Amino acid sequence: MRLLIADDTPTLTSAAWDALISRDPRGHLLQTWAWGDLKGGFGWTPLRLAVERDGVLVAGAQVLYRRAGPFAIGYVPKGPAFAGADEAAVDALWEALHRECRRRRALLLKVEPEWRDEETACHDALRARGLAPSPTTVQPRRTIIVDLQADDEALLARMKPKWRYNVRLSERKGIAVRSAGVEGLDAFYALMAVTGERDTFGIHSKAYYRRALELFAPQGRVQLMLAEYEGQPVAGLMAYALTGRRGTFTGRRAMRTASACPTMRCNGAPCSGPRKRDAASTTCGASRMSTRTPRPPP
Repeated sequence: MRLLIADDTPTLTSAAWDALISRDPRGHLLQTWAWGDLKGGFGWTPLRLAVERDGVLVAGAQVLYRRAGPFAIGYVPKGPAFAGADEAAVDALWEALHRECRRRRALLLKVEPEWRDEETACHDALRARGLAPSPTTVQPRRTIIVDLQADDEALLARMKPKWRYNVRLSERKGIAVRSAGVEGLDAFYALMAVTGERDTFGIHSKAYYRRALELFAPQGRVQLMLAEYEGQPVAGLMAYALTGRRGTFTGRRAMRTASACPTMRCNGAPCSGPRKRDAASTTCGASRMSTRTPRPPP
């Protein structure tokens, strides 16, 4: 068994790292190599630590560090990842995490694993390794998983009546949802800016969203979608995918009339790839339309 640090180990490549994340049943896009590269361009420094046993990676954590004066803070979003790791490998990873935090003068290490609250043994293991529960989180604490393999009617049947009404109204009004590339980024960002100002939440820079497309699109892990009314964009969404699950991050849902976009359908056909959608949060913007519609339930 040996500890690997990406910057010091040529064999710890992006492909090997992402293979580890994908082997973990709870592997999350926020632990992928590309996500670290994305955050690395916007104020964070990614560090990737892995434990290898018999030539196979069995445990790993991507830590994002941010400077705070002469100190730093460390953050492990939706990790660590474990794939066949025994207790010794788990211990080795946590020891390395603590050691690197001390070396970088980190004031704290915030860890947000993809574990359910009722998995008490997992959380007890964190406490045993020097971590304490935090009253605040960066990532949403709850989500809804939607099975996208069902047909349209089955998906609609699971929605509350007002959401079904909004979706069907968007179809009657001629809302069309299409997949866009980088050429749709200006329209998407304009919608995000309007939505963020109206609903008082922060958004990233246009350069951030552009970089996300550049990093994840070649891997087939992101899709920019626009909902249009009479040729004009009224809503937009960036959906990310990993291991059969599609999720949408960093923002909030803000569509009413353009409710077709969150259903993850493109002109009536399922978008390619993921079989499930993680509705934790949404990189999504929308303009107001003149048509009055009922507000969806909170």
